[in-house]
Amino acid sequence: AEQALLPDGTWYEGDNYHQFAHRGLWYVLRLGAGRGWDPGPELARRFALGFAAPFRAALPDLSLPARRDSQYGVT
Repeated sequence: AEQALLPDGTWYEGDNYHQFAHRGLWYVLRLGAGRGWDPGPELARRFALGFAAPFRAALPDLSLPARRDSQYGVT
């Protein structure tokens, strides 16, 4: 995880399935915490930023732009 998350909480795959993948990372961090692993403040900060990352592209009406797999103009 330390090498996968960029400083702004995103990763190189892009934003297409960001929330879905971020949920999986959340499970991993929770399992690690249950086993006594501490991600440290920097990784915890980047992980928290990841929740907000997709919303930086929100349109003025607070909807999100359509991505490659959406047949509509917004998601």
